[in-house]
Amino acid sequence: MRSNSPKSNKRSVSFRELGVWEKEEFRKLQIHEYGDSMHKAGYFPTEADAHQHALESMRLLWAENSKEKPHYFWSIMNDEKDVGFLWVAENTRFNNAYIYQITIFEEFRRKGLAREALVKLSADLKAKGIDYLSLNVFAYNPGARALYEEVGFQDAAHSMRLRLQD
Repeated sequence: MRSNSPKSNKRSVSFRELGVWEKEEFRKLQIHEYGDSMHKAGYFPTEADAHQHALESMRLLWAENSKEKPHYFWSIMNDEKDVGFLWVAENTRFNNAYIYQITIFEEFRRKGLAREALVKLSADLKAKGIDYLSLNVFAYNPGARALYEEVGFQDAAHSMRLRLQD
């Protein structure tokens, strides 16, 4: 049986809203990481094409930040240190939320912090009346998928591709 509570011997995580300059740095990092992921997943033949798509996609997403669909950009904190980033959007009209990005910095990985952040986020959103929390995980990242399943995420859809050109 899955448990949605962090292990008691770990310090709990908290969230801190990113400042203006931190948001800009996060956005730059997000464009780069999303572009790399799209290229690695095979959606674009070149890194340049993937990064251009990422830039255009991010501009559209950031522009939709509104009262009905607020976006939150947080630093994941542990022991008063920034250990990662979290970008979440709520859709107040449909009582759901979407994780656009969760990143734990390399030096803090494999310590249960991503799991703790997901558990905390889920509890916070549930307390606000949010019904569902969704995210996307690329097929090339089985470790992340295993983490999400451990926390309780379930498959909702599968995106598939068929290569038509060599």
